[in-house]
Amino acid sequence: DPVGLLLFYDAGTVGPTLSSLSFANLGQDGGLGVTMSLQGHVVAQGYLAWGAGHGPTLAYNFTKFF
Repeated sequence: DPVGLLLFYDAGTVGPTLSSLSFANLGQDGGLGVTMSLQGHVVAQGYLAWGAGHGPTLAYNFTKFF
């Protein structure tokens, strides 16, 4: 199929030391998007994500062909 839909959820935390990592600082976000495929390989994605303490973010990716 040349066009696909995606739905995602992500949760995680980062820190400079192992002791600074905790569930208290867990950031979460989720979103939805669309993919475009060419000969069975995803070549482009566009998605809308929200969460992690800020508003909606619109983003895109293109596959490198070389």
